[in-house]
Amino acid sequence: IAADNIVGYQGWSVNYVLPSAILLLNATIGILMIVNMSNWQSYLLLQIFTVLLSGGCVLLWRFGVITSPVLTLTALAVSLCMILGTLIFGERRAKTELKRRFHV
Repeated sequence: IAADNIVGYQGWSVNYVLPSAILLLNATIGILMIVNMSNWQSYLLLQIFTVLLSGGCVLLWRFGVITSPVLTLTALAVSLCMILGTLIFGERRAKTELKRRFHV
């Protein structure tokens, strides 16, 4: 965003770079979960973080800061699919991890 402001703020930082960074974070989490299959539930908190970041991007779109919502909605869809897939396929281990992290 700072680099975008320096060059006159055309909005490319919030329209393209921010959602792309969220997609890159999702891809990284997916790769790490595959590589570390025995301890995949430790990445659940990062997945929640990506969903919140994606939700923040949707709010920026609703307030008119983001003018091209395609990449933003893609990042939200990928984040939601990843966390739902983790919760559905992880069942008991995912629920146990959420209880342990949030003291529910």
